Order: sequence, then structure tokens, then C-alpha cells
Amino acid sequence: VIVLSALCLFGGTGAHDEEQEEDYGPPQWRCWLAIVGGIIAFLILGRYGGLIPATLVLVFISAMGDKEHSWLTALLLSIFVTLLCVVTFSWGLELPFPLFTWG
Repeated sequence: VIVLSALCLFGGTGAHDEEQEEDYGPPQWRCWLAIVGGIIAFLILGRYGGLIPATLVLVFISAMGDKEHSWLTALLLSIFVTLLCVVTFSWGLELPFPLFTWG
């Protein structure tokens, strides 16, 4: 691990022209808003709805921030990630986070 870290640290020390600045373009506000909105929705739904609705909504909203996702692919992704989270956190790690709560 130390050798790989040293290679990453010292491997990129080639000549760099100051005139070759990369243009990253304007910030992608849709992506940022979707991620922040997904986290806020997870916090609210995690408290009042449980793990399953909170994870579904988090992944769906965050996936909609990517222009390549349609609502169908975002829905399929959110279902898959939710199933993975239930298996991993609820059954595998026995995390004390209820799957469903109402209120």
C-alpha cells in the first residue's frame, strides 16, 4: 500500500505548462441540487418512513441529477440499491434502522 501511494504521489510530477489550464465548464447545478435534495429527502424519510422509502427516494432523486438517466432507469437503479441496502444493513449487519415506520 505504501509503494502504491508513493507511486501515485510522485508518478505525476511531469512538466506542466501553466498555460494549459483545463476548462471545467460551468457548474452542473442539476447534479448538485439532485444530490443535496436526495440527502435531505433521506433524512426526512429515514426518520418518518424507514429505510426502504428513504433509500428508494434518495437513489431516485440523485440518479435524476444525471442527464443520461431516464425515470425508468432511475427507478430500476433505486429498487436494486434498496434491495442491496436491506440485505446488507438490515439483515447482514442487523443495523437498528426500521424498514418501515409511520410517523
